[in-house]
Amino acid sequence: MPSHRNRSHTTQGIILMRKPWKESSFILDVLTVDFGRITVLAQGVRRQRKAMEGMFESLNEAEWVLHKSPESEWFILKDITMVTPHLYDVNLPTSALMQAAAELLLKLLYDDMEAVQLYQLLKEYLAYVVKVQRNGIAVLWRFMLRISLIFGFPLFLNRCVKCSKPPQAFGAYYPQLNGLICTSCLHPAHRDVVIPLTPTASDLFIKLPHIGSMLDDITISIPDGRLITDVLLIHLSQHFNRAITLKSLELYFLAP
Repeated sequence: MPSHRNRSHTTQGIILMRKPWKESSFILDVLTVDFGRITVLAQGVRRQRKAMEGMFESLNEAEWVLHKSPESEWFILKDITMVTPHLYDVNLPTSALMQAAAELLLKLLYDDMEAVQLYQLLKEYLAYVVKVQRNGIAVLWRFMLRISLIFGFPLFLNRCVKCSKPPQAFGAYYPQLNGLICTSCLHPAHRDVVIPLTPTASDLFIKLPHIGSMLDDITISIPDGRLITDVLLIHLSQHFNRAITLKSLELYFLAP
């Protein structure tokens, strides 16, 4: 990793969020290859022509030339070259799925080494989800599972968290054990401490490792989509000790 104390840097980065600052500038939250997640001040760009302002849309991937002062944690933008405007000309459901990934990465805590893996994962996800015609929420689920793997707390889909045997069907997510429990191990005494799954949600969990090849052939109902998303967010929340929600997904579930 290059040192932050060097004054000039060139790196690849994806904008996770932008906020107006004063009358003419943006503060950008950027996930980069070389420095992890950083704050970039883009000074004066809102005074320039509209095309320049469009360079700073959420999820734009660009090559950045940055200045870093030893006295500040912020980077100052010197120049930017667009690589891929990922949200350009995508439909509403796909846009919601893309923005949900950015929203999730904004809510996690990670070091620079983890950020390199997350950057590559985000690039792959954005390039793939835009090509999916049906059931794109399942691609986001795979993205969330990959995140849990990067941070060392995978959600195992090939065995019960209680008996460790391959399941015929999962009956619930068991937060205290950070995993899915099969119907054979699920007892009435667990009722108040688990999140029950519908049979169709259970089937989707079992298919999830290979679901990319099934997207055109399966049906994901809105209730099952919400349920599985909630389970995966709870799994992430358990590790990070904070409640994680994704407001961006409301646009996906409400889209026709």
